[in-house]
Order: sequence, then C-alpha cells, then structure tokens
Amino acid sequence: MRFYDREKEKKTIISFARKTDRARIVVLTGRRRIGKTRLLLELFGEDALYLFTKKKSYIELVKEWSEILREYLGFQGWFRSVEEMMNYILDTGKNKRIVVIFDEIQNLYFSKPSAFGEIQKVFDTKKEKSKVLLIFTGSVFSLMEKIFQDKKEPLFGRASEIMELKPLPVYSLENVLQDYGIFSGENLLHLFSITGGIPYYIEELMEVKGKSFKEKLKSIIVERDLFWEEGENLLKGEMGKEYSVYFSILSAIAKGERTRSKISQFTGIKELGGYISSLEKTFKLIEKRIPVLKKTRSKLARYYIKDNFLDFWFSLVEKYSFYREIGRKEKAFNLLWKELPSFEGKKLENLVFKKIIEESLVDFNFDKAGGYWDRKGRIEVDLLLINSLEKIAIAFEIKRNREKISARKIKELEKLNEIIGELKHYKIIPAIGYLTTKGVSIEIGF
Repeated sequence: MRFYDREKEKKTIISFARKTDRARIVVLTGRRRIGKTRLLLELFGEDALYLFTKKKSYIELVKEWSEILREYLGFQGWFRSVEEMMNYILDTGKNKRIVVIFDEIQNLYFSKPSAFGEIQKVFDTKKEKSKVLLIFTGSVFSLMEKIFQDKKEPLFGRASEIMELKPLPVYSLENVLQDYGIFSGENLLHLFSITGGIPYYIEELMEVKGKSFKEKLKSIIVERDLFWEEGENLLKGEMGKEYSVYFSILSAIAKGERTRSKISQFTGIKELGGYISSLEKTFKLIEKRIPVLKKTRSKLARYYIKDNFLDFWFSLVEKYSFYREIGRKEKAFNLLWKELPSFEGKKLENLVFKKIIEESLVDFNFDKAGGYWDRKGRIEVDLLLINSLEKIAIAFEIKRNREKISARKIKELEKLNEIIGELKHYKIIPAIGYLTTKGVSIEIGF
C-alpha cells in the first residue's frame, strides 16, 4: 500500500533534520501499528542509522548495535555500554549530519533503566558541538511519558519536540478506498469503525484477496490470525502483570456497561477508580464522555473504548473467539458480519463529527460539541454543536440512510430548547447526517 498523509509530521521532522547548529532530540510516540517506523523510513530511508530496541539483555543489545554501527559508520571493535556508543555517535557527528533512529526505545527500560542517564550525560556534554539528530520512537505511552516527561527522569526536558502520531484522517481513508476501487459511504464506515485509521490494519485489509469489503474482511478473519490475536497482544505489551484486570474492564465497556457502577458490577472490581484513571490518562485507551453543557463531574458520564480497532476486537472478534478455537472461523465471520451494523451505529456519529472537524463542513463557530442524553434515557441527541456566546445550537440526527430520518424527528430537534434545560434560551437549528455512495453527507436547516 502506498504511503498516505503525514505531511505535517514530515515537515516538522525534516525541519529538525536540516538544523546543523547542534545536536537535537525528537520523540515520536503512537500506538503500535500507527506507522511511526514507516514514516521515518519514508523520510530518511537508508540515510539514517536505524537501531531497533529489542527486549533483550543490555549486553546483547549493545553488542547488536555495535554491529550496526560498524556497517553504517565504519566503527571498529565493540561497545561496552550505551554511553560509549553515544560518545562515538556524537563525536562522529561533529563533522557531518547524522540522523539516528532508536525505534521502540522504551524497551531499553527493561534492559537497564540507568541507560537513559548514560544518554543524557553524553548528550548534555556534547550536543553543542555535534550535528546529530536523535529520534526516539515508542509505542508504550506510559513508559514514553515517564522517560521523556517525568521530571525525575534524566531525559526530561531534553527533547526539542515530542510528537504523537495519530490515526489517519477520514479523507485518507476515502483515498484508500478510491485507490482500491471500493469507495462508498458504507465502506468508509466499515473501514473507519474497524481500523480507526490505523495504517497497518488498513493495509492488511486492502491487500488481502476479495473484490468487495465484505470479501476482504472475510479473508482476514477466516484465513489469517492477525485480527484474532492483535487485541490481546496490544494489551499484554502495554499492561504487563495487571493485564487481566484491564482486560475485564475493557470487555465490560465493549459490552455496553458505560458507567462506573455498572462496570464495577460486571467485573466484580470494587476499587475501580485507579484502573479507570490509568486506562483513560496513562494508556489512553478509553475516554469519558459527558452530555454537552453538563459539568465535568456529571453523574451522567459514560465510558467508551477510544481505539476503534480495540473496540471492534472486544465487541465482535473476541466475542466469537470460541468458534476460532474449534476450527469454525467462517461461522465466526458470519456472526460478526451480522452484528457489524449495530456496532457501527455509534461509530457513524464519530465519523460525521470527524468529517465536520477535519474538513470544516459546517460554516458555524462552535465552542462546544458532543452528544446529549438524560438519566432516564428519554432524551438522546446524536450531536450538538454549541455557540455559547450567540446562544445557537445545531442539533444532528445521524443515520445510515436518509430515508430513515423522518420530518417528525427534524421537528423534534427544533424543539429541544423546550425539553433540555441547558438549551432553554438557545435557537436550535436541526441538521442530519447520513451515508451515500459518495461518502458522508450532511444537511443543515430545513
């Protein structure tokens, strides 16, 4: 699959690569499969010194890196430490610009945590006379944050730039589907809901056999093991020994248990606060949503899995893993495909909102946005765009098909200011969002 998007990230990284007044550090984070390595290889190819950080002993790792430096920089002998290696790299960089990529650098923490102090010592003493650009990448958010943003850690404050690589925007997903000849609004929703814009999953889906999206998804579910194993592998790599606890919480959320009390009842975990906080702030796997215009600590808060692929995995793949274990993957796929439209319901709301944000589809200045619901479930609004200053709100009803949005529903949207207290003094403009063969369409005002 060809390389898509990332123009902003390319521009930023190249701007640092062109600076030769001193050595610099750039940090690139992002979940596994997001395309960090692919981005850097697209930029530098074989012009960069690439060092992958494997989970192995410190001595073995340094020895492996020594071999790579002999080939790339003509180094003779063996390094005994990361400090010796860094001294050699920064000394060599006095006379020429060198780009060094340390991929998955958080793994060094398992080999020897004090090695980051070795890097800091050499960098601080030699950065002013060297032209080296050090690029550190990592997939484990908790460790990358600790290494580079914890004030107690040696590399705190040393990075000139810390970038988080995000999923591909919606227009890139559209371009992918067009390139493979299967673009439609339905397929855009499929691709968005299942992959969340993660390049690796997109590439795997697009490259397998099949002329339609359904055939491609069937191929990857029935003939491959990637999707079956990926969710569990992602969590184990990030969470270590408490993996099973987090697994239970995510499973509960995927099954529709959205509040803390219901998650606690489902999992049997009484002291839930710390785990929820870690999933939200450290691992960045879930998000708390509050009805728009409600206070941050509202009791109406709901939790959702933030990562679309992980949500898909817990909601549908893991659910039918039993059939895989007994050799009936095709049965699993048929059940999964049957339930996919229901799973994609909430994802469609996210897709419409992302389109609005990314492509400025609405000529309206809003300072707040989100869904709205009440405690008893009698009022549910898919999306509200709020202009708090002018007291105007655009209220969206979002469905797959235009014909399923009735004139009666549009009239109900117009009268939201009569039933939602926070909107009492607002002018309400009804709007709809839906899928077509050409993608996502919206209509505002009737």
